[in-house]
Amino acid sequence: MTTTDGVRAAAAWFAMTEPDADYALEDEEASYKLRAVVGERIGWDAAQTGLDPEGDIPRYVDYMRLRDAYGHAWPFASMERHLAGSIELDGTSLKPALVVGTWTTAVARYVEARAAHEEQQEEALEVAA
Repeated sequence: MTTTDGVRAAAAWFAMTEPDADYALEDEEASYKLRAVVGERIGWDAAQTGLDPEGDIPRYVDYMRLRDAYGHAWPFASMERHLAGSIELDGTSLKPALVVGTWTTAVARYVEARAAHEEQQEEALEVAA
């Protein structure tokens, strides 16, 4: 997937599937809002891993574009498209299983990263108190 093993993508997906989520491509602030939510959920280090801190917004715009192109199932559709050119997998039934397995792993890593970040925040509050 990416240098974040899909954690950032999963965090963005969860943020964009919230009932009150409003990340319209036409809204110039939407990608900044998405980045902020991702950073709040998994921590800023994880949200920016592998990205230029001065130019990380294009990644969040990419997630929004994928969502607009493929709907809420954008992680599956984008991975399927990425695998479409793989010669080793052409004509096999491995692609769907690989996509589901990769996404399942990314979501599990996201859940772990979010829990770890929340625990760090709680510990910081206890130290501050």
